[in-house]
Amino acid sequence: MWYRIDSQNVLREVSPDWDDFAVKTRASEACGHRVLNRPLWGFISDIGTRSFLNALFFHARQQGASLALTYRCDGPDIRRWFEMVLEPMPGDELVVRHETLNVAHGGSILRIPAPDAACQCTQCLRYHVNEDWIEGALIGPGVDTIIPRRICPECRAAAVEVISLGSKVTALAG
Repeated sequence: MWYRIDSQNVLREVSPDWDDFAVKTRASEACGHRVLNRPLWGFISDIGTRSFLNALFFHARQQGASLALTYRCDGPDIRRWFEMVLEPMPGDELVVRHETLNVAHGGSILRIPAPDAACQCTQCLRYHVNEDWIEGALIGPGVDTIIPRRICPECRAAAVEVISLGSKVTALAG
């Protein structure tokens, strides 16, 4: 699955399998006809994640070199690991590919009470509990529960390594 953004990070094209994935993941509001010609940032609510991705996009464009980074994108009772590959194109456009690396069905074992989670990493989906970043699933969150999202130090370090070395770095275990 992939999408192409222009120099202003506006979605200009999506892969043929885009709509199938949106429907399969119960996100029909993200079908191609609803996202095309709109700024990518309108679909990413967390300012830290926007900044994180913008830094990666900037580097790929400036260096004219592809970058790859792993991340998690889970759904109900499914854990998915992806590799995001940024491919610079003429005119400062980027093709952003998302390749599935691993899929695991079922939830994680550790249950974290919602009030204990300070925030969640938008890349690896671990929760910051006390002083640690841990894998788990929240229990007891109500519909009004809002868990702040940000980039954990490990995922940020992996991105810095990608930018520094211009290589592929895997920050997540799958």
